[in-house]
Amino acid sequence: MDWKEAVRRRIGELDLEPWREEEIVEELAQDLEERWREARRDGASDEEARRVALAELDDPNLVTALASTERRRVPALAPGRPIPVASGEPAGPLAGLFYDLRYAIRSLVRSPGFAFVALATLALGIGANTAILSLAEAVLMRPLPYSDPERLVHLFETKPGEDFSRREASYPDYRDWDARSDLFEFVAGYNGGSVTLVADAGAERVRALEVTDDFFPMLGVEAAQGRLFAPGESGADGKAVAVLTWSSWQRRFGGDPGVVGRQVTLNERPYSIVGVLPRDFSFPLRGDTEIWLPLSVDERRREARSWHWLDAIGRLREGVDREQAEKALAATAAHIAELDPQWHDGHGITLVPLRDEMVGNVRGAILALAVTAVSVLLIVCSNIANLLLVRSAGRGRELALRAALGADRGRLVRQLLTEGMLLALLGGLGGLLVARAATVLLLGHLPSRWLARLPHLESFALDGRTLVLAFALAGFTGLIFTVAPALRAGRLDLTAAFQRGRGAGSEDRGRLRRAFVVTEIALSFVLLIAAGLVTRSFVELMQVSPGFEVDDLTTARVSLPSARYQDDEELRAFHRRLLDEVGALSGVEGVATVSQLPLTGRGDTGGFKVRGRPEDERTEVNIRTVSASYFEVLGLPLLRGRLFGSGDRVDSPLVVLVNETLARRVFAGDALGERISFNFFEGEPWWEIVGVVADERVGSLDQDVTPVLYFPYLQTPNRSDSLVVRSAVDPSILARQLRTTVRDLDPQLPLYGMSTLREVVDDSMPVFLRRYLTWLIGGFSALAAVLAALGLYGVTAYSVLERRREIGVRMALGADPGRIVSMVISQGTRLAVVGIALGLAASVAVRQLLSSLLFGIEGADLLVHVGVAGLLAMVVLAACALPAGRAARIDPAVALDSE
Repeated sequence: MDWKEAVRRRIGELDLEPWREEEIVEELAQDLEERWREARRDGASDEEARRVALAELDDPNLVTALASTERRRVPALAPGRPIPVASGEPAGPLAGLFYDLRYAIRSLVRSPGFAFVALATLALGIGANTAILSLAEAVLMRPLPYSDPERLVHLFETKPGEDFSRREASYPDYRDWDARSDLFEFVAGYNGGSVTLVADAGAERVRALEVTDDFFPMLGVEAAQGRLFAPGESGADGKAVAVLTWSSWQRRFGGDPGVVGRQVTLNERPYSIVGVLPRDFSFPLRGDTEIWLPLSVDERRREARSWHWLDAIGRLREGVDREQAEKALAATAAHIAELDPQWHDGHGITLVPLRDEMVGNVRGAILALAVTAVSVLLIVCSNIANLLLVRSAGRGRELALRAALGADRGRLVRQLLTEGMLLALLGGLGGLLVARAATVLLLGHLPSRWLARLPHLESFALDGRTLVLAFALAGFTGLIFTVAPALRAGRLDLTAAFQRGRGAGSEDRGRLRRAFVVTEIALSFVLLIAAGLVTRSFVELMQVSPGFEVDDLTTARVSLPSARYQDDEELRAFHRRLLDEVGALSGVEGVATVSQLPLTGRGDTGGFKVRGRPEDERTEVNIRTVSASYFEVLGLPLLRGRLFGSGDRVDSPLVVLVNETLARRVFAGDALGERISFNFFEGEPWWEIVGVVADERVGSLDQDVTPVLYFPYLQTPNRSDSLVVRSAVDPSILARQLRTTVRDLDPQLPLYGMSTLREVVDDSMPVFLRRYLTWLIGGFSALAAVLAALGLYGVTAYSVLERRREIGVRMALGADPGRIVSMVISQGTRLAVVGIALGLAASVAVRQLLSSLLFGIEGADLLVHVGVAGLLAMVVLAACALPAGRAARIDPAVALDSE
């Protein structure tokens, strides 16, 4: 190809001086020849290589510079002297920026492969970070929708060293806390539950929350319709008034503005609707609540200090901080201990910021995800920076020629910065689309009850804050991956650029590219360690036995209203009929009832004293009321004594069962025949321990086994119980059969909370949270490893290209291909070793960040670290293998001739 003739045709219209035209033709022809050779070496056909080379002549800035130089009759412009502006071109910084931007766009269009890879990588990195950081901001930083939310605290009674080191208040304790008006403006109580709502469509069980009169004033909430609770409406019986949430008003009453004053039937008792809460009101601690009621306190709960059932929230007074309040409440705790030493000796009071109580262990998970996403973004920045460094090296002669023609070094830097920031801006736009999809993906896999129980998550949507965050991330990434190539362009060595066809400082660029790759490998190692730890923790958790057989168990809940089931005998009669009817269903192998399912929280707790021991020696335990068949249905073995039987009735001696942990801790394993009493039973009768059963986990799989005491249903009947059915029948078919059975027994009685016990386990917070993180962090770490591999591949491949002549000389002197392969792979291995070493040091901080989420992992977990190091080593070998193979196939004659 006659490159000189092509150049003459392109610049002939400029009417240059002959000496100047010949000089430019010679320089540009050499540049085109080099571009053609590079394209051919990269595998392009002869025609494709010619098109790539001739594309250099389409640069309008180059032609304009040449014309401008000739008009002013400047034989040669000294490096650093600005290119004169052509006649008719707009002047000024904005005009320069406009031309830089136009050139940047054309530059990206001329390199579609580079543009696609860079934009796709940026969109993924920016989009994932935008989604996760937006969610983190909403849950962890956005103010709660209450008045002065930073002064709201949750109050708990504590006793260090006990199984129940943090628990709710008894009603007398709550009143004593509320009396500290020097510390609190309000102390309000609430208690969760559910009620049976009778509507046109039939009876339905809905979530309800009972609160004290000052609950809404404490939060600074006003009604959207009607009013909220008035003073005196909570108390001994609780007034028959109700407040609806906005969503319940819309869904159940069609947003009827005349809803205030209407009557609804709750638990077969008429209630008057007095108000509707605002649309934006939420209470994540009980996020699925539909109906709010005044707190009802019966006589037994009103006086019993040992009955801990009431949650309390306080608003601190102006000028009182949490630490001051806790110190002052020590006097209140001491006063309560004097009034009731049996149950409160050594107890204290702690205050937890309301947001912290709402977020709980999820905070660690969100922070881990945020750090993971930011790490991936840094890897993306390193990759793009490497691409730009390689690209700027390929444009060395172009930049050198522009500098030789008078372009100021600052102008070259500004041009590269403009190109990088344009790339970041386009990546930010793509990131918004990725963020939208990522948000749907992240929230779509969360159970609805989780969405309702985290601040701002149920109503979360991408908004203006998201837009600002996306473009802030775009600007941040643009600066990170553009500054290094731009600064290298500012120190361009013209002589080296024209002699070697690449910019000066190529060795500096090589060191910088290698530094970026080391950073990518280190970050990838850290993320893979995080993924390995979370995965190992999840595996360890799933190996924990709940103490019973989980599969083939279906559960549902039933609650009997006091209006039609007024005494214990009616409760027992329904219970017997229910067990008989369900047990007779086809495919049912066993049926039982329990007051609260295992793995759903500790539920009711109470304290007992042992006959023959000092009065102040009391023990707090979990309490479950079960049918006689409960242990057989769940597969809980009897260890000593006997189980409940049909003879354990109300008119027979009172008996209880205990779990192995309780027997070991309180009775040194020999609990049979011991008698215990509870002060929440009238007259405090004595109950005999007749059996010891194996432990079951009542709280969650990641909590230690706690002492549990079982009452027989026939002696202590409940109004609300969970039905547990063992059957191999498909759960959906069994659910229909159970609903039909309950409807036949009582048409107005809803069966709710239907699920399998396997779903109960899988949807419990410890299990779901770790499974969710395993997938997310695992996905991010896999992406990071792929990006690091691509970065290492790019650096190794470019190094082979730069050392082409050296490799040709080595092979001409007798070096065998295996030695060349070893040389190339060793270069990548050294980078990997440095990156892994840095990542190993950083993994200590990662383990600390994940500490609240790890289970069953002691120390540094050597297995995870060795496994990750081995995996990354394989990735490194795979990334280096292809460039090494190409290096081994270099023809010495071609390599030397190309120089």
